[in-house]
Amino acid sequence: MPLFCMEIFMENTESNRNAVVNLLKTNNVSVRFLKADNTERVMLATLRPEAIKHYVFQKKAEEPDKVQINDDYCTVWDLEKKAWRTFRFETVISYDVVT
Repeated sequence: MPLFCMEIFMENTESNRNAVVNLLKTNNVSVRFLKADNTERVMLATLRPEAIKHYVFQKKAEEPDKVQINDDYCTVWDLEKKAWRTFRFETVISYDVVT
């Protein structure tokens, strides 16, 4: 059951970006967004170091603190694909903390 849910196109502001990134740093988050081809995607994502450390240790992924987050894009660890993926903040439709 989601602890927190936002269901609107996210306004790309610093406070909204920080809210998403802070949730990702401490939780697994289901992010629903539009891809570049305008198809919808739901991704189970995180920036929690303990969720990524196994892959970093095996050198299959970069360390989380080296991941770039800017005003337009957020790079996250996709828990299902076990790889880094990027989404644009302005295309986020909703996000939920997953327990």
